[in-house]
Parts: sequence; C-alpha cells; structure tokens
Amino acid sequence: MGKMTKYMLYILLGLILLIAVFIFLEDKPISDSFTKEYNIQKVEIEALGESIFLKQATWGVSSDSKITAISSSPKENIDYESENDFLYKSGATLFYKVKGDTLHVLSMELADKPILFNSDVIIYQEKIENREFNQLVKSYNEEGYLKFPK
Repeated sequence: MGKMTKYMLYILLGLILLIAVFIFLEDKPISDSFTKEYNIQKVEIEALGESIFLKQATWGVSSDSKITAISSSPKENIDYESENDFLYKSGATLFYKVKGDTLHVLSMELADKPILFNSDVIIYQEKIENREFNQLVKSYNEEGYLKFPK
C-alpha cells in the first residue's frame, strides 16, 4: 500500500468514527440538560379579594441559577423579559407582609416596576443591606414578616 493510500484510509476511518459519535451520542439541548425547579407561594390580599404569587425558578448544574418574581399569574413559568412581573434576576430572598391592599417586600435588590402589572395590589419594595438581611433571617417572624422562598 502506498503512503497516500494509507493516509486516505486513516481520514476515511476518522470520518466514519466522527459520524458514528454524532449518531449514537446524540447531544441534548442545554435547556433539557438543566431542568428547572419551581417554587410558588400564593399570597392572599384580603382587602382586595385578590391573590399575588411569589415564584422562584432554580436551574443549572449545581442549582445556582435563580430568578424570583412577584406575579399576578398563578402559572409556574417565569418570563425573564416579562413586562407583567416584578423580576429579581439574582434570585433574591424576599421578606414580605400584607397590610391592607399593599404587599410590603424587603430584599437586598429592587425589581423594576413592570409596566403591565395586572393587579390592584400595591407592591412596596424596600432595599435592605447585608447586615439587615442577616438579622431578618433570624427574626423575620417576630417582626411580622414571612420569607420566600422558605
């Protein structure tokens, strides 16, 4: 066998092997590889006869990617570009309580007010610092707050 023939044979075998790898080891899309887990908390606003939903989606190899939302929709999914929901893109922990028609929220980040929020509930957000957050983790119940996610 000539040198050129061996070279062509190796290339052909390499191509066959490469095609076999693609056929038998089908690659899944990233969205299938990182399944999302959802956490939803329904909050009753009795003064208005309405409900608001606190949601958090968690995904990633080590479940370290999160997004938290305040929504008027009970649907599980969270739209990352939503103009209907308050979005905390770092997956913030929220401390909240209801007073009349207002949901008071304490968090280390503030969400932008969505232009199409479909509820009469007033969402009042207050930014807290790390020290206050650590204090609330220990005493939120005594101060009349609930924590999301629990």
